[in-house]
Amino acid sequence: MRSLYNCLKRPSLRYFLVSAVFLLGSIRLTAQQELTGIRVGGKVPDIALTGLRNYSSPDIKLSEFRGKLLIIDFWASWCSPCLSMIPKIDSLQKEFTGKVQFLAVTYEKESVAKPFAERMRKRVPSPVPELYEDKALHNLFPHRELPHYVWIDGAGTVLAITGFTDVNKNNIEKMLTGAPGLRTKRDYYTKYDRSKPLFIENNGGGGSTVIGRSLLAGFIPGLNSGSSAPDKLHDTLPFLKITCRNTTIPKLFELAYGEGKIMHARVMLNVKDSARVKFPESADAAVKEKWVAENAYCYELWGPKNTAGYGFELMRQDLNRYFPDYSAKMEKRSVTCLALVRTSKEDKLTTKGEEPAVTADRFGCTLTNTFLSHLITRLDFYYLQNLPYPIVNDTGFTGRVDLKINGNLGNLEAVNRELAKYDVTFTKKELEIDVLVISDKN
Repeated sequence: MRSLYNCLKRPSLRYFLVSAVFLLGSIRLTAQQELTGIRVGGKVPDIALTGLRNYSSPDIKLSEFRGKLLIIDFWASWCSPCLSMIPKIDSLQKEFTGKVQFLAVTYEKESVAKPFAERMRKRVPSPVPELYEDKALHNLFPHRELPHYVWIDGAGTVLAITGFTDVNKNNIEKMLTGAPGLRTKRDYYTKYDRSKPLFIENNGGGGSTVIGRSLLAGFIPGLNSGSSAPDKLHDTLPFLKITCRNTTIPKLFELAYGEGKIMHARVMLNVKDSARVKFPESADAAVKEKWVAENAYCYELWGPKNTAGYGFELMRQDLNRYFPDYSAKMEKRSVTCLALVRTSKEDKLTTKGEEPAVTADRFGCTLTNTFLSHLITRLDFYYLQNLPYPIVNDTGFTGRVDLKINGNLGNLEAVNRELAKYDVTFTKKELEIDVLVISDKN
């Protein structure tokens, strides 16, 4: 099946993405470009303001407010923090009459913002002038996040650019007395299209602040099939990562529930319609190729290394969501196994106590002062993985051994000829072992 995946060349027409993304920080951290304009310390030009409401004249110059601390309040009718600030700003305006002038400014059309403001004013009359459909002040002080406040002194110099948490009585008094300035609110622009997946093709940035995610995609032509999972003893990555490439549904469940410790021979399908989950072994190449393109998936989970359950529990939750037609669980079942058994009572395995070592490739295996599990695992996961039987150790021997096989580990007869020297052999045997049962959900 691996070779089939590797040779597929037809482009897949189906590609989808399902993800759960956990972000560190906000849009400011995924910034591509900081917005520029008049900065703190800069002089504000004496621009004309037209269409001013709730003021003595509708058309004025900005210099009308010279001699006072001018605080421009950029807001919008959809902005909850903006609305929550209205009573507070009204109160501050009344408290600092003659010293401070607030100016409420929105880019929204007057037909949208004015009716909203009028409804607010019926409840709480306001002394703050309002400017609708503004472009001039927005061009001088571009921003992305609301509310946005620009503090300008009586001479027309920008003293501060802040968020709403800085607008309070204490800070106003500091500014009026010339105390050190407030922290500067910075705004950034990141291109984002909400109709497209986050971070794909740099939508919303490159994803540099992602600290965890899971992703499911369809078959990807040209990508070799396989999977990898964290090894608690030898994992050197600074983060947790589980990956499956062009993998079938049973293989996905096998990794998630077996946690990398079981192979396909321990997976039992209990489904009425197996067309989606069972590879058509006897079909011709074209049918196999089409089946793989329609029924193979790519999955990846990564996140903090201290993730509970080393990520497998999260993977199981993902698969239950992504494939709601199926359920999976580990069960004890009596199945035919390829069991390593003793052929005599004589012990020819116990180690002589040299330095522990394991060497293995397709042409042989040497175990020195170590455990039989090293041989069992290599045969089960690699060299004899295509056999339809789980490979288990049924010798009852749990101690350290010395064992050497000179022969093709992919040939069971060759392996047994070598094992005969130690009075052990592999044979078919019914045993009760842990298996993964995949069933229809209902």
